Amino acid sequence: MIGFDKKYFSGLFYESAIKLLGEQLENNGLVLSDLQGNKKLMNEITDKVVAIGIKKKEDIEIFVALDFIITFCPENSQLFFTLKNGVDHKKISINNINDFKNIVEEKTITDFATFFNREFRQFQLKQYRNELETNKILQFITDNLKKYGDDLGEVNLLVLLQGKNKSGNFQKCEIDFYRINNELNNKNYNFSGQILISYNEQNKKHIINQVYPSLTTSQRDVSDDDLADSIIDNKSI
Repeated sequence: MIGFDKKYFSGLFYESAIKLLGEQLENNGLVLSDLQGNKKLMNEITDKVVAIGIKKKEDIEIFVALDFIITFCPENSQLFFTLKNGVDHKKISINNINDFKNIVEEKTITDFATFFNREFRQFQLKQYRNELETNKILQFITDNLKKYGDDLGEVNLLVLLQGKNKSGNFQKCEIDFYRINNELNNKNYNFSGQILISYNEQNKKHIINQVYPSLTTSQRDVSDDDLADSIIDNKSI
C-alpha cells in the first residue's frame, strides 16, 4: 500500500477541486469573493464541483476517504491505498490527483485505510442509494457481506447513505440502528472488522454509527470542518 499524510493528500485533491471551482464560478458569473460569508451559495457551487469530480467509482472512494479523514481523524493522520500490481513504489512520482489514480488499484477489498494513534484501519466502501428504511438497509448490508463469504476479516464495512425517505426528500434519518445492531449480531459473524453507517443529517451533522459488533455513534458539526469550507480555505493551492 501507499500512504499519504492528511495535509499532503488534501493538497492533491484541492488542486483539482480549485480548477473545477474556478470553472463553476465562471459559468455562474461569480468570483470567489461572492462565496465568502454566503454558506448557501458556497454549498451549491461546491456540490456541483464534487458532482463533476466524482463520476467514477475510484473518484468517489477518494472523495469519501478524504471527507472521512478531514471530519473524523486528527491532523497527524495518514491515508493508505492499495497499489496496482507491478508498480514500483521506489519510482512513483505524484504531482496531481490523476498521477495518484493511475497507480492505485480499484478492485480490492480495501478501498482505503487510515492510520492514527498507532491504529491501522481498513475500509470497504459501499454506497446505499435507495429508500432510507431499516429493513432495506439491513438487507443491503447482509447482501454485500455475502459477496465476501460473510467474512471481511479485519476490514471495516463503511456504508454511505445517499438514499431518500418515502417522501423522496433528504430529511432527518429515522433508521432503527438498534434493531440493525441486534439483527447483525444474531447472524453470528466471526470477522473482526466493524460495520459502520455514515450519513449527513440535514446538512448539519456528519454522523457515523457503528452497528456491528457494538452500537456507537460519532458525530461532528458540518460547519466545523466540511469539504466545502476546506476547498475555499485552500483556494491558494
